[in-house]
Amino acid sequence: MSPPLAIRVRRVLGELETADDLRLGIRILGATLFVRVAKHVLPLHRLVALMTPTPGGDGVRDPRREARIARMAGWAARAVRPFGEGNCLERSLVVYRELVRAHAMPQLHMGFKSGASGVEGHAWVVLDGRPICDSAARCAEYGVAMTFSPGRSPVRTA
Repeated sequence: MSPPLAIRVRRVLGELETADDLRLGIRILGATLFVRVAKHVLPLHRLVALMTPTPGGDGVRDPRREARIARMAGWAARAVRPFGEGNCLERSLVVYRELVRAHAMPQLHMGFKSGASGVEGHAWVVLDGRPICDSAARCAEYGVAMTFSPGRSPVRTA
C-alpha cells in the first residue's frame, strides 16, 4: 500500500533544495503529462526524437542530479496515474530526456517477453551500463527489441 498523500508530498518537497530543483520538477511533470497523451498519437521513433533534446548547461555530469531526475520522474509517473505504479514508457522517456539535458549518455531500451496474457513490453533507461529506474534482474527478463541513444539512429536487436 502506498503512503498517504501528505507523506508523499512532504517527500517530494524535501527533494526541492533549490529553485533549479523546482524548475526540474515542473519540467518533469509537464513532460510526463505530454508523453501520456503523445504516445497515443505519435509513432515511437517520432516521440523519442521529440524527447531527445540538445544537452544544456555546463556539460559536467552530476550523479546526485541524475539520481534526483530518476526519483522525480518516478514520482511524476505515479502522480499522473494516482491509482497505479506509473507507466514505464512515460517514466523512461522523461528520464531519458532529462539525462540527455544533464550531459549523460543514456540509452532507452524497449523490450518484450512472453507473459500470462501474451506478449508484455517494458521500457527502461540504461546509464553507464546499468538500469537507472529498474532492477537489472527485472530488465533481464525482457529481450531488448530496440535501443535509442542520443545522436544515433535506433538500433533494432530483434
